[in-house]
Amino acid sequence: MLLKQIIFIGTLFIFSLNICSQEKLLLELNENIRFGGDGSNGYDFAFSVKSLDERFKRDTYLFNTPNWKTFDAKINLDELKKEVSFELENIINVDVLEKMDACETHEKFSLVKTIFLIKKQEGKYFYWKLTYNGTIKNIIISGYQGKI
Repeated sequence: MLLKQIIFIGTLFIFSLNICSQEKLLLELNENIRFGGDGSNGYDFAFSVKSLDERFKRDTYLFNTPNWKTFDAKINLDELKKEVSFELENIINVDVLEKMDACETHEKFSLVKTIFLIKKQEGKYFYWKLTYNGTIKNIIISGYQGKI
């Protein structure tokens, strides 16, 4: 009986997380977001903001976009870019995230099902699908010098 109750409560918990999580988050690409990596294990994206917590100087948020076609073949960053075919609403940018507490921002990225990095180019909108890798404090990723 106890096992059935545990399974029932666990199922409700997982179901509630699924309902409470946002379907997608649209993050606008601007000069604050840098990318790095050679594409051997996906492409890494990061941005850093001044921390609202006085104990830290910076909060850096890390993302990755997988680029595996097969085990041996990789897709380049430009090929990963897709034209937007969904409604663009509630696009957020780093300026908005700078005003949020690090825990709130971390939770926002962690609970969302899909993160799209959005870029306007030649009058059209394009996106890359991102995976949120986490937050680090007081570290700015200096190797991420690329812009797209």
